[in-house]
Amino acid sequence: MHCNFEYRNRDGKLHSLSEQIGGWYSRASELDVLAISSSERSALVGEYKWSVNPLGIIILEDLKSHAAKMDKESNIGHIHYAQFSRRGFTDVLKEKAVRDATGLFRVDNLVEGGSLFVSGNLLQSKK
Repeated sequence: MHCNFEYRNRDGKLHSLSEQIGGWYSRASELDVLAISSSERSALVGEYKWSVNPLGIIILEDLKSHAAKMDKESNIGHIHYAQFSRRGFTDVLKEKAVRDATGLFRVDNLVEGGSLFVSGNLLQSKK
């Protein structure tokens, strides 16, 4: 199965993160979702939680901390963040996500071959 993640940021240019997709872990840290484009020196990092409660800002801060550890071991120039949740997100996290252009995705919004607009960005998952 081939999966391709693309996003359109504020400059309107479509970027692809399809060269390497999976998870990442080290002794000190773990990322649930990691999609890398070495040619663009960018990555999408994500965390997913199957909690019955909305995700709060602490989860995003943890994700950024884990991503920083991965970034020390890589040649990534720009990191995009995404949170995946079963029950949505707190208002505080939604506000921060807009400011930081972080993608927030509810499980019920993820559809095969679908497109999602989050924080002014288009994120597509293509199989």
